[in-house]
Amino acid sequence: GQGAITINGVDITYDGDSLSSLVDKINLANTGDTPTGVSASIINDGVTGYRMVLTGDDASTSFTVSGNETTAGTYAAPIFTNVQSAMQASILVDNIQIKSDTNTFDEAIPGITLDLTKANAVGEKTSLNVTVDKEAVKTKINDFVKAYNEVFDFIARQSESDWGKDSSFRSVKRRLQDLLTTPVGVSGSYTMLSQLGLKTERDGTLTVSDAQLTEAIDNDLDGIAKLLAGETGVDGISTLFKGYLDSMTDSSDGIYASRKETTDSSLRRIDLNILRLEDRLEQKEKNLRAQYSALEELVSVMNSQSAYLSQQLSALNVRA
Repeated sequence: GQGAITINGVDITYDGDSLSSLVDKINLANTGDTPTGVSASIINDGVTGYRMVLTGDDASTSFTVSGNETTAGTYAAPIFTNVQSAMQASILVDNIQIKSDTNTFDEAIPGITLDLTKANAVGEKTSLNVTVDKEAVKTKINDFVKAYNEVFDFIARQSESDWGKDSSFRSVKRRLQDLLTTPVGVSGSYTMLSQLGLKTERDGTLTVSDAQLTEAIDNDLDGIAKLLAGETGVDGISTLFKGYLDSMTDSSDGIYASRKETTDSSLRRIDLNILRLEDRLEQKEKNLRAQYSALEELVSVMNSQSAYLSQQLSALNVRA
């Protein structure tokens, strides 16, 4: 038939829809500018048959739903029944109860995200062992070295271009090298990247001593974290690099933006000079045309006088 299902005041109209297409419409309404916070699915209960189930996105979602069929169809108008009230997910961490509106817990254990996939039986415990992923730490540092070398490679490839000769552009290379060798005032045992096995080669690129980096990770991972991430009141290496590179590549006042503004200003000045020169040339053309016109007129008068004088002289010769 024809009608509408209203969820939290949002009407989802139908006209001869199947259960599947109606589910699609309800889910689409949840992705619009005013999402309903409700998703739909189809189940088969094995007795009545296929049913549509509406579910709030999380335990904090409360919703009302009603059906209003204006034209009866083959099947009866939708009738909705509340089969389960919303409940928060609940866990015990070291005998402390923690609840969440979703099945994800971000703050139960510092630095750990727990995603619940099933309910434990009463009294059943799940043990969680957390260890440091040292290989991931090494990978991150090696990724930093790779990115650093890519920047240097890009700068080197611009050396023959006008852009590459720009003083601001060349200063990026010097500043990056300075950041590598400038000690960071953190309280940890590491204050420079060289202490982690990073070494600058003659061409300016970085290499990493895997043995030295592994030893540093094994001996003092907290010191590495302070060096890279910093601590209260002190920026780490990562923050310094990111802050500088962000400023250099900023779309408003970075190197490119500043150079573009300067270039655009030069182009505007050149265009203005061209317009002024065109005006001068146009005026010069007018003056020359006026001079040539006056000259032609003078030549014409002189030619007339010359003809007249020639006639007079001829007449004098005849009389003589």
